[in-house]
Amino acid sequence: MPDLILQYYVQGSAAKPYLVTFEDEGQGLKAFCSCPAGKRGGLFCKHVAALLNGDVSKLVAPSDNIADLIARADGSPLLEKACAHIPAKQKIQPLADVGSIKDISDLIVPLLSKTKFWSEYETKEDGYESLTVFERKMYKNGNFYKNPTRRTAISYEPIVYLPVYDVETDEMRDTAIEKRTLPYLVDGTNYGKIETAGAKFMEKLKFILAAR
Repeated sequence: MPDLILQYYVQGSAAKPYLVTFEDEGQGLKAFCSCPAGKRGGLFCKHVAALLNGDVSKLVAPSDNIADLIARADGSPLLEKACAHIPAKQKIQPLADVGSIKDISDLIVPLLSKTKFWSEYETKEDGYESLTVFERKMYKNGNFYKNPTRRTAISYEPIVYLPVYDVETDEMRDTAIEKRTLPYLVDGTNYGKIETAGAKFMEKLKFILAAR
């Protein structure tokens, strides 16, 4: 069985580098850090987040490669937490001059060129729109996976209303047939306006591209 423990030394505020340890892989990936935040009940710290975000600027040893970590982190919930640790000044702000998902699709095509990622845009007659980013992964022997891996997606799903009789007002009123009231979604989570959803989608895309 391969060794599923990876260790890195990261320079923090202390003179002695902190030891960051990762155990297991995928959904079961666990992270530990010897910094004060990491010692307080194993809290998710900025040193762990930096490595998962592909930031090696503070990495002391091994200093040349975190490819193994990126590969083992695929599918881990820790990636979402790491993305949330990106400093606010580095996060992508709400998109300007973007009125639809098609606009975002046109925006990211150049970003994905010459990478192992690509996007697919879809629209339907009822107004539905979706933009999905895929990755073509390969096995160690150089053969590609049979099916591409879906990495992130943004969609506009029109809310369907039906007339419902209101006993109190003795009138018919339009009522959404689902509890969902926000039409823009990123990976299944509602974000309301296109600007908010678009910013979240681009933030996730930035993380995906940084970790490639």
